Amino acid sequence: MLGDGSPCGMLVSDGVFPPGWVDRYLALLKSVTDKYLGADMIPRRIAWAIHFASWYLPLRYDVWCSSSGGTNDETVGQLARVRTPSELFFGTDGDGTFA
Repeated sequence: MLGDGSPCGMLVSDGVFPPGWVDRYLALLKSVTDKYLGADMIPRRIAWAIHFASWYLPLRYDVWCSSSGGTNDETVGQLARVRTPSELFFGTDGDGTFA
């Protein structure tokens, strides 16, 4: 999701996600959540990928906004769809209860 299939380039150059990327990411995040719900530790690469999606993808989009002078409402909504469950993954027990 963040290697060859990374959305970073398109977010910076066009202000959009590659087609289907957000849905694939959310499906993977659900699988990770189901597997590690209640775990004290998760693999470092998984933690990094979720953190990257939550924090750095919005920054890539901000670069496009600054350079183009534009905004894209669809991308803003997609960023919220990525960021919210990603941050909840780290901050809750998986059921919405804050850890």
